[in-house]
Amino acid sequence: MTEPSLKKLTTDGERAVRVSILLPLPFPSALDYLAPEGAVMPGDLVSVPLGRREVTGCVWDMQSDVPADFAPVVPKEVSLARLKPLLGRLDIPAVPSDLRRFIDWLAAYTLTPPGLVLAMAIRARHTQPARVQLGWIRGDTDPASVRLTEARQRVLDVVSDRPLSTATLTENTGVSSAVLRGLAAVGVLQEVPLAVEPLFAPPDAAFHPPVLSEEQREAATHLAEGVRAHRFGVTLLEGVTGSGKTEVYFEAIAACLAAGRQCLVLLPEIALSTQWTDRFARRFGVQPALWHSELGGRKRRETWHAIARGEAAVVVGARSALFLPFPALGSSLSMKNMNRLSSRRRVLPIMVGIWPSCARASPTCPRFWFRPRPVWKH
Repeated sequence: MTEPSLKKLTTDGERAVRVSILLPLPFPSALDYLAPEGAVMPGDLVSVPLGRREVTGCVWDMQSDVPADFAPVVPKEVSLARLKPLLGRLDIPAVPSDLRRFIDWLAAYTLTPPGLVLAMAIRARHTQPARVQLGWIRGDTDPASVRLTEARQRVLDVVSDRPLSTATLTENTGVSSAVLRGLAAVGVLQEVPLAVEPLFAPPDAAFHPPVLSEEQREAATHLAEGVRAHRFGVTLLEGVTGSGKTEVYFEAIAACLAAGRQCLVLLPEIALSTQWTDRFARRFGVQPALWHSELGGRKRRETWHAIARGEAAVVVGARSALFLPFPALGSSLSMKNMNRLSSRRRVLPIMVGIWPSCARASPTCPRFWFRPRPVWKH
């Protein structure tokens, strides 16, 4: 990958460079804009003018490693004098290089405009983390040195070195928040962040291990060894309905958790049922993080940031979960009963470059075609 600029222009004493901006729109390729030299880097999300409106785009790499036969047609270069300047860089997490490469490949493979693939990747990036909740503890000022009213004394009788929220203090003491602010102004109270419980409890790989048959154990061992080796490979797990495929790839998830890495399980949205998540909870002791189109705005925001912080050890979702910001995605990516972006979603996790296991009762013809390839195991 190259830097975002290849040519330079001096305008009003300021050096400006050509940058390639991919917009989340059905254009065949990225568009060129001008930006101050060094102001943005590939992956940065920026605001740019498009006609009479302002849109969000991503600074894209000037060159792609997609094979030439699949690469989009390079548009005719527009002269620097005709390029519009970008409006500013957004305070939003950048799109990492591996995800940009995946977007380029996916767009080429599925003959989809790259901007539409980008739209799937950045849709949730616009969400801001929840504000830090603050509470009250005793301050450094001696209460004896300030005037104490009856209301203030009631607060001091309750407050301690353990932070309490404003709502808790006002409810327990019957005072208004103005009393708390008054005590803080004289240093008797101090405002500190409240401890927040993790959104998702960590799954326990040893919570309730299953009793596997000899064939199941052989398949589970193969998957777990691939996970522990942290190497790339693809496994097609074939078995009739009710043969225990889920228990087998649960063992791959357990190996991923034991290695301290995150795990992504891809399922069609129709399979994201309470029955499946309850089955997961019986095996690992907790519910997994879910990612699908029915998540509410607040839950989606909280889940996205929990995944980005590495607090969601196992994520179960539809294909859009491939674009989530995993900081430590492990070698196990399980995919169950996924068929036909929509008609090619079975190959997407393979291109992420981790260890996918495809569990299916009746493999499709393309899977049998791939099966003899060195990267595939069956």
